[in-house]
Amino acid sequence: MSRHPISDAHEWIDEILTVPIYYLAKPQPRERAWQNRRGKKGLFNFTLV
Repeated sequence: MSRHPISDAHEWIDEILTVPIYYLAKPQPRERAWQNRRGKKGLFNFTLV
């Protein structure tokens, strides 16, 4: 059962895009404060973890 790297990359990208949307839709007080302090650059770094 072989998988194509391109399809794997698409799934990986979908997961990365889904995580910040979930946190922005339902921000917890601590996470919202962290996002406001770090700004967009902090959000981008958060998605890479």
